Amino acid sequence: MCGFTDLPELNGLKVRDFLDVVQTLLGGGTATYSIVQLDPIAQNLNVSFQDGFKSQFAADHLVNGACP
Repeated sequence: MCGFTDLPELNGLKVRDFLDVVQTLLGGGTATYSIVQLDPIAQNLNVSFQDGFKSQFAADHLVNGACP
C-alpha cells in the first residue's frame, strides 16, 4: 500500500497487515488510526478489483513490491 498522504503509516503495509490493524481495532485494541479513519480504506480495498477491473484506488495505492 502506497500514496497515503493523510495516513502515512499505511505506506509500505501489505494488505494483510492493514487487515490485521483493522481486526485489532474491531477486537477492542488500539492502533495509530481509528476505525473511522480506516473504514474508507477498507471499503476501497473491497472493491479494488470488482468485476475484474482495477479501480482508481487500486491504481493509486496498491503496488507489487516496495513503494515507488
